[in-house]
Amino acid sequence: MKKTHKTVLVTGAARRIGRTVSIACAEAGYGVIAHYNKSAREIAALGKEIRDLGLPFYAVKHDLSVNTSGLLARCLKLNDNIAGIINNASVFEKCALTDSVSDCRRILQINAFSPLALIRDFANHCKKGFVINLLDANIDAPHKEFQVYRLSKRMLREITMETAFSLAPAIRVNGISPGAVLPSQFSVKDGKPLPPDAPMVNGGTLQEISNAVKYLLENSNVTGQILYVDGGMHLRTGRV
Repeated sequence: MKKTHKTVLVTGAARRIGRTVSIACAEAGYGVIAHYNKSAREIAALGKEIRDLGLPFYAVKHDLSVNTSGLLARCLKLNDNIAGIINNASVFEKCALTDSVSDCRRILQINAFSPLALIRDFANHCKKGFVINLLDANIDAPHKEFQVYRLSKRMLREITMETAFSLAPAIRVNGISPGAVLPSQFSVKDGKPLPPDAPMVNGGTLQEISNAVKYLLENSNVTGQILYVDGGMHLRTGRV
């Protein structure tokens, strides 16, 4: 039997920003369809937390490095009232354009092509709703070690703008660009996080990401916007 409570599909929902985004959706009154690949234990804990809030929760395992074929169809079988998609799943790793072709393709697939495919499937099958793409505030300045990652996120930003225009008014598409909200393996030295290069001293918090998600969920006339939650980090690259 299909469930009719409105839900949001969140990719990469188990950990870090994905977990925060999922809980923000639940706090805003949406059930969550949580996509994951390997983090089964974390996804179970997230499910308990969201169900404790009184909202429906579904978990879907899928490898986005291959493709998104059938993912949305599986989600619709769990709940046929998907109100939106939050493309959060991402890989952040060193890879130059001259590195392995297979590594380049995998990063581009997960960070750009899979979100685009999900947006297309959502538009074709659900017809109306919203999309939020998680971007990155620090992708415009060249960086020889993270070329492919930065390229993939710039592609997703352009996908955000193009689809916001082409899918309006039925579907709203926006982006959130976090700064150094959480340390990565590349932003830690001698066991301590490196300070973010941001005018406002910090690069944003998980609570501020949650607030940004709720803002985009609640404002039905906002589309084609990129919310920088980064303490002004993007200003250092000249991107406004």
